[in-house]
Amino acid sequence: CYCPSPNISLDEATLAFKGIYPYKVYNPKKPVRWGLKEYCVNDAVNGYNLRNFPYTGKNTITIPEGSKKLKTEELCLQLLQPFEQSGITVYTDNYYSSPNLFLDLQRKGIGACGTVRKNRTNMPPQLKATNLNKGDPPVFYKSDTLLVSSWQDKQRVNIISTVGNCDTVQKQVD
Repeated sequence: CYCPSPNISLDEATLAFKGIYPYKVYNPKKPVRWGLKEYCVNDAVNGYNLRNFPYTGKNTITIPEGSKKLKTEELCLQLLQPFEQSGITVYTDNYYSSPNLFLDLQRKGIGACGTVRKNRTNMPPQLKATNLNKGDPPVFYKSDTLLVSSWQDKQRVNIISTVGNCDTVQKQVD
C-alpha cells in the first residue's frame, strides 16, 4: 500500500554479516566491511526500501543470448520493472549509469539522472576527447532525449540525464 515519492534511488548496500555464506563480500573502504551485498531501490525522500535483489556471485544476472546489454543495465531494468510507466525518476551512481540504460528507461516511462563514467559504452565522443582543467566552463552534449554535462572539479565529473527539458540549460561557474 506504500506509494513512493516521484524520486527513487538505485544503489547497492552491504548488510553486516560475519558468518559462513558463499557470497559474503569484503570491502575495506566501506563502513560495513564484511557482509551480504544487495542491490536496492529506495525512496529518495525517506530511504524506504522498495525493492532489493541479493548478490549471488558473478552470475547474479544472466543476460539473454545475443543481447548487447551490460550486466548493470540488465540488473537496473529488472529492479525497476515494477515502476514502468509510473513517471518516476531514478537517480544512480556511475556504476549503473549509461546512455543505453537511460534511453531504455525513458522508453519505459522512467526518467533517469546520475553520474556516469566518461569511458562508458556509447558516451558522446565529444566528451571523451575533451580535456578539462579546473575552472574551465562545463562541456555539454545534447541529443533529442539525452543531456550530458562534464566539468573538472578535483576530479572530472560527468552527469547524464533524461529528466526535464533538454532545451534549457542553466550553468553557473564558481
